[in-house]
Amino acid sequence: MSLSADAARKERIARSFSRRATTYDQHAAAQRRAAESLLAELAKECGRLPAGPVLEIGCGTGSLSAGLVQLLPGRECWFTDLSTAALEICRQRLGAGSGVPHRHWQTMDGESGPARAGYALIASGMALHWFADWPGALRRWLRALRPGGLLAFSFQEAGSFPEWREECRRLGLPCTANTFPALEQVQEVLVAAGGMGRCWVATEAWRHDSAQAFFRSLKQTGTATSLTGGSLGAGAFRGLLRAWDQRCPEGVEVRVSCGFALVWREAAQEAGAAATT
Repeated sequence: MSLSADAARKERIARSFSRRATTYDQHAAAQRRAAESLLAELAKECGRLPAGPVLEIGCGTGSLSAGLVQLLPGRECWFTDLSTAALEICRQRLGAGSGVPHRHWQTMDGESGPARAGYALIASGMALHWFADWPGALRRWLRALRPGGLLAFSFQEAGSFPEWREECRRLGLPCTANTFPALEQVQEVLVAAGGMGRCWVATEAWRHDSAQAFFRSLKQTGTATSLTGGSLGAGAFRGLLRAWDQRCPEGVEVRVSCGFALVWREAAQEAGAAATT
């Protein structure tokens, strides 16, 4: 991907999430559920964390951030996002004016990775799948941990939206859903980078009153943004809505698969380190 195309992609993502920042929390049920699941697993591991700061990549409006500060009170925390509007909402949500000296907010491209290293924990909720070079991002995140540090993240997994993809196939239409990383691909990258821990996927069905309501929910959270910039023409899109609603007159059900990983950078990087399911 050329630098200009990469910059344009990131600009589309930042603009989309900034535009929807004030409505995101009202509609981001799946993302909120993913944050709750990741925090529940992270709570079991906090006692193993080494000393050091915490970095959140892609904090958005702060669903995961709020849980992190509750789990790790007193830790120096850096909250980062590509969208300045979402970042500001996160700041206000966590009490930016309360004078807490160890909380920091910074606009940052999480795909490029942090400029410094030595983090005890790097956390990220539903951001990885927006990166063109997500394998490189994972390697950079792991390198930014201090020995014994933990990488904890969630991402939209390849099994998401099979009903949407099948409806497009039935109609002979191109499906404009983004391509997401598969759990097995993420595991392979983590294994090769020497991470040790576990990865898993959870799939949940979400019901919407109509096909249009499903697509509206994507738009209202910014997640309708196409990584390629492609879209269906107006006539084809109306045809997709009409056909899907005719097949599912009582509402459409769409499955969302979320991948998770809790991976340690071992204090002594040993040969054969692996992430296991």
